[in-house]
Amino acid sequence: MKKNANHQENLGFRPLYKRLAEKVSAQILAANLKDGDFFCTLNDLCEKYIASITTVRKAVALLTAQDIISCKAGEGITVRDIESLRRMVSLRCRVLLLHHHYRKKLNDFFELRLSALVQGFSANDVAAQVIYREALNDESALAFYWRSSTGIVCGNSLAGDVLAACQEYGMRQILVINPPANVMLPANFHPVFYDFAGLVEQSMQFWRTGNCRKIIMLRNECSIIPPPFVEVIDLKEYPSVEVGRAWAERLANEPPDTGFWVTDDFVGLGLYDYFRSRGVDLNGSRRLLVNSSPSRVLTDELGIATVGFCPMHVGEEAAAHFSRILKEADDEKKVSAPLIIGAEANMSARRHDELPDTST
Repeated sequence: MKKNANHQENLGFRPLYKRLAEKVSAQILAANLKDGDFFCTLNDLCEKYIASITTVRKAVALLTAQDIISCKAGEGITVRDIESLRRMVSLRCRVLLLHHHYRKKLNDFFELRLSALVQGFSANDVAAQVIYREALNDESALAFYWRSSTGIVCGNSLAGDVLAACQEYGMRQILVINPPANVMLPANFHPVFYDFAGLVEQSMQFWRTGNCRKIIMLRNECSIIPPPFVEVIDLKEYPSVEVGRAWAERLANEPPDTGFWVTDDFVGLGLYDYFRSRGVDLNGSRRLLVNSSPSRVLTDELGIATVGFCPMHVGEEAAAHFSRILKEADDEKKVSAPLIIGAEANMSARRHDELPDTST
């Protein structure tokens, strides 16, 4: 994403009554009203939104013309067609999914998460447009899609760029999945956190079911912080099966009661394959744990114990969470609690009852 003064957006003057009509629409939906239900009076809206009676009347007239509500003197405002209102609000919601990977180089986790996001938004009647890495520097296209959107979804590597783009193209509601810890997010940024502390605790439950006296972690994800007695090796190489095999060769002479805790599935597969080729069953001896998607077919079929975050669940929950935010009134968006995604364990990681903790 590049900045260009020629693409500075006039934040778009919209009459106050139109903005008020959107807030009233959100308020009606939030109240779960049905056709024919009483909503409120004009004076109630004046007090709630600190608006003049003229502005309120224009907002109500707009919604009345759309057959959403009816307003009669002495009777106040009643709901006329709640389903039309739902459809109208949904059509106003359009999200951009900004993806920092190239379209043809998506790994399994991000591809599944992206698919679940698109399906999740569709299930919540929100249109979604995916912008891959190839198109992020196409300023004219990005500006067009940005201005036609009501919300933006991005991952941690794009949080800073999206913050700059808000100043360039106009403020939007932003969903940031796994935001960086060192970035202060403004009120229009809504974080989705991975519960890494819960992931470590579930991982330790696995280790307590075995007989490993020593645990070595091969780590490429610094957010995963194990207990002090775990020996951590931070990987400098890009994670791959070959890297896993190379590290397995270096660690082959470790005592047979040494466990290997790996934070990447490809590195874990390389470790598993190297030891298996030498007649060592890391799975049967509970000596290998991988932090990755617990729904990954390959690791599951090989019986590799896995604790991590399911990309399908991440996408589904994040889409539902952000859809609710986009359909809320503006003043409620600022106080939305962050979404926290819990870690999950596959069957291989759960197959034994937990033994007493003897690590301390």
